[in-house]
Amino acid sequence: MDIEYFARLWSERTVSRTPSKSFWDNRAAEFNKPVSQHGPDERTRKIVGFLSQNNLLIQDRSVLDIGCGPGRFAVEFAKRAMDVTGLDISDKMLDYQRSLQMDLSKRTSRPKPPGFIGRLKLEGTFLPVKA
Repeated sequence: MDIEYFARLWSERTVSRTPSKSFWDNRAAEFNKPVSQHGPDERTRKIVGFLSQNNLLIQDRSVLDIGCGPGRFAVEFAKRAMDVTGLDISDKMLDYQRSLQMDLSKRTSRPKPPGFIGRLKLEGTFLPVKA
């Protein structure tokens, strides 16, 4: 995985539906399934690894995760960065992320490194700005 991978994904993207709050609220449970399992999946590990190896995800930095969904990446970012702010249009996605955050806090009794889950902030929803 390299930077060209992400550039290619961005250039190939197609928007087949107008994103809306209700659209993403209706898909929240589907997106939460992989997140609610224990630990990150392979894709998440690869992307977080790539960002870390390229010094884009380091302990003294803040991360803004736009479209954070149920927290797949935000939780992993919070383990490595100073703090993470997650934004999403879907209240249901953010509810799943809050639940995940509470569950992880309960299961983690060891001292938390700087930037661990306690520093993950959810700023509520945002709405797309139309040009």
